[in-house]
Amino acid sequence: MKYLSFGEILIDEINGETHAGGAAFNFSAHLAKLGNQVTLISALGNDEKGKFLLKTCKKYGIDTSYLKKYKSRDTGLSIVKTDEDGVPEFTIKENVAWDNIILNNEKIEALKVAEFDCFYFGSLAIRSAVSRKTLVDLTEKIKIEKFCDLNLRKGNFDNEVINLSLDLADYLKVNNDELEIISSIYCPLVKDREKKCKEIMKRFDLELLIITLGADGCMAFYQDKKVRVPGIGIRVIDTVGAGDAFSASFLDSFLVYYNLEKACLVANEYASKIASQAGAI
Repeated sequence: MKYLSFGEILIDEINGETHAGGAAFNFSAHLAKLGNQVTLISALGNDEKGKFLLKTCKKYGIDTSYLKKYKSRDTGLSIVKTDEDGVPEFTIKENVAWDNIILNNEKIEALKVAEFDCFYFGSLAIRSAVSRKTLVDLTEKIKIEKFCDLNLRKGNFDNEVINLSLDLADYLKVNNDELEIISSIYCPLVKDREKKCKEIMKRFDLELLIITLGADGCMAFYQDKKVRVPGIGIRVIDTVGAGDAFSASFLDSFLVYYNLEKACLVANEYASKIASQAGAI
């Protein structure tokens, strides 16, 4: 299948070790590893980090035709520290290349006729007005299913970013903490988790909602179906990128078979393997 991925590509420095990262890159790399065609829309600096990331994209077979290269902006950087349970804390450098994702009309027109099967984006990539405008322009012109992985990072979102992300999405994936954040905004009086999910789906006309629950697995809602899948017992090294791996593996299955339970089981297993190793890929 063919996927269009919009968002951040950056260097993750995880406990002092350097890895290629960023949700959109991680998602794209996993989909490519699973045998899909993936085009990544993002931006890099003309620096050593950028050259390393460009080379890494090509290694995984990601189409880099829509990666803008800046001479005047740095490649993105995220400093990641994990606790004893492998849970990460992010410090994400601001005003970097991927905060300024732009496309000219020629490139947008080329994307319109490329016949993609799904369009992925995340909320972190639209923390800046420039990249936010580009995303909105693209979604107005490319009429395919849109998958949003919310990815709320402390200090990098506000209610406007959340509202736009949910407005644009057809499919939405959140973790349990993110579900609590958005339900506190849109249905603060609702206490039951399933009712929160249904309220949010109704409000934003979502076709699909997935909630990842860490060690407790995941739950998902699609049309009139609900699935709950238990977690897989593993020794967690770090959870950086595990959610991106889940998203890629879920779509890789779901958009072929439209079997909600199967997709959740496959994605749970795939993401658990990523969490049991260092780095997001």
